[in-house]
Amino acid sequence: MPEATPAAAEPRQFIVAAWEDGQHGQRELRQVEASSHEEAIAAVAASRTPTDVGVVYEAWPRTEPDSVVRITLEPRERWRIP
Repeated sequence: MPEATPAAAEPRQFIVAAWEDGQHGQRELRQVEASSHEEAIAAVAASRTPTDVGVVYEAWPRTEPDSVVRITLEPRERWRIP
């Protein structure tokens, strides 16, 4: 018998805050529709111009402000791969 495919989460409204590393006071807020925190961050990150510094993203559902995910994306030039 084939395994059941998990149902995709229903899209909901997320607030995404984005700011360049060290510039928390200059953050950009966007509202996007997504199925997860990570999908919301990806939508905003893909629409931004790449920078030569890290960018911090925080996302939370509009109706659940205490459910926050934070991700920092660093430019490839700053990766430290041994």
